[in-house]
Amino acid sequence: MRHLSKPSDSWSGFDGYSEVHWILPPVRKLLDKIDLDALRGLGTSLRRGVTCSISPQFTFGTENLVRELVFVDGIVWIARLGLFYEHPAIISSEVVTMRYVKKLTTIPIPEVYHYDTDENNPVGCQYILMEAVSGCAAADSPHGVLLNLPNDKIDKVCAQLADIILQLSRLEFPEIGSLQQAENGDVYIGNSYPVYKRLDTLPKFSSTADYFKAIVFAKH
Repeated sequence: MRHLSKPSDSWSGFDGYSEVHWILPPVRKLLDKIDLDALRGLGTSLRRGVTCSISPQFTFGTENLVRELVFVDGIVWIARLGLFYEHPAIISSEVVTMRYVKKLTTIPIPEVYHYDTDENNPVGCQYILMEAVSGCAAADSPHGVLLNLPNDKIDKVCAQLADIILQLSRLEFPEIGSLQQAENGDVYIGNSYPVYKRLDTLPKFSSTADYFKAIVFAKH
């Protein structure tokens, strides 16, 4: 596999998308809306004066646009920019969860440097700034390497996946909900936020049966 010096080396923007694809209008709208000067200034401020540029390449999924901050000292950050408004508790929970898993496991989780749940901030949308992770998505891997593992690599990859699952299984809580953090730094279980209805909330649950029943009834 060829070495990727930056995550954006594998980003292809709109390539491969039909002009009638539903995701293109919101992506184009956010590309026009984002204040790149504000994003650059934010990165420079957080790095205490180390300046950065924004790579021209971008990528996106169904919920976020991703841009890349490249600092003059070679450090690279990722800006995950929300395409659609999300409940602030969802974003804060994602950050708390990433930090919690990173602290208590050896699973490779990017460092979160800063985030903002206010869509009316100077950047122009809700965002998370995080450490860049080397590599690329399986579907974008050269020659399908990650989708067609050679026989001598299968055991190693399966062992790594098993280790990740095992470590996650040890992070247990007495209730089902979203991880949140109190002002004193303690992590606790907050409300649930169903993925299919991003702005609705459900209470936390004490059993999986109650959780799945609530999900079923919430759909109707």
